[in-house]
Amino acid sequence: MNEDADMILQGPNNVNKMMIKEFLRGITLCHPVNVAKANLNGKITYVGVQHDEISSLYFCQQFDFKLVSRRKKMMTLLLQGN
Repeated sequence: MNEDADMILQGPNNVNKMMIKEFLRGITLCHPVNVAKANLNGKITYVGVQHDEISSLYFCQQFDFKLVSRRKKMMTLLLQGN
């Protein structure tokens, strides 16, 4: 995460931190966007009809929540390196 987010979310058992992680996970999961390609630097390009959904996924990528692949019955996510 970036430095500003870390300042807001300090503390080992911070409830806000857990809630924000769940929010980012939800954004990463709930949309009809497809993965176009992954760059060498780790940034993934998305394709979809709704630009706000694509923008939300790019926002989540900044915090290491990434949609890696999407198939008919399965999605692969990378959540903070896991």
